[in-house]
Amino acid sequence: MSHDYIYTDNQVVLNRNEWSERHFVYQRMRSCGEALPHAAEHIELLNAAAQTLFGNKSSLTIKELQEATSKLIRYSGRRPDVPHIVEVRYYDSGEYICRINESSLYKQFSLRAIRPSGEIFASENCLGTIPTSAFQSELELMRRYLTNQASGKVVVARGSDNNILHIDGGTPIMMKGYDIVVATTPKSVTANLAATAATKINGYKTTIRDFSIDEAMEAEELLYVDERGITSLSHLNGHRYATIIAHNLAEYIAE
Repeated sequence: MSHDYIYTDNQVVLNRNEWSERHFVYQRMRSCGEALPHAAEHIELLNAAAQTLFGNKSSLTIKELQEATSKLIRYSGRRPDVPHIVEVRYYDSGEYICRINESSLYKQFSLRAIRPSGEIFASENCLGTIPTSAFQSELELMRRYLTNQASGKVVVARGSDNNILHIDGGTPIMMKGYDIVVATTPKSVTANLAATAATKINGYKTTIRDFSIDEAMEAEELLYVDERGITSLSHLNGHRYATIIAHNLAEYIAE
């Protein structure tokens, strides 16, 4: 049986509301057993967000992040041979806290079995897709609305320029003709891996740029990537999507 533990002050303790909603920046990471691949890249993205929001950087090291992940898995009673979704938060007070949000159903980075449809929302977050408490709060609010109003749908967030900012917090990717377009937001380790994997799919040209709702409505495939895996949308506003490159993308992503 797993328990809700957090890693703080160099020790693992039961979560007694220390996992607070104060202002924070964060990274969500996919472990490989007790190991944490790409830890350096995650810390770099965490510190970039911290510099933007707080004007400083965390003192978190790769060794500390790896140690926190390993201890949390062991203390919480989770299986050490499956991937886990680990979140690290860096607060405006200068402290950082780690927690395991969930365990993955997939032993490899995979195409997820679900095929949700999209629901378009206008994002009002002034900091865009920088991984902050504000981004997380807005996303959770949209998700809560969908839970009550439109079961089986995910958030497709658009900016004032009508570009898709994110899909359910993940980086959007579309395929139109023989073009694969990977959005520039949200910036993440997973998005970088997906962009590299896309270039390995024969017969397609990969471009990294933002794209609009209108473009997505003309695409053959619309999907998104995050630490949970690859998710392929079934349709958006009545426009249906196929699953064509998603399997290849999952195959070529190297964790």
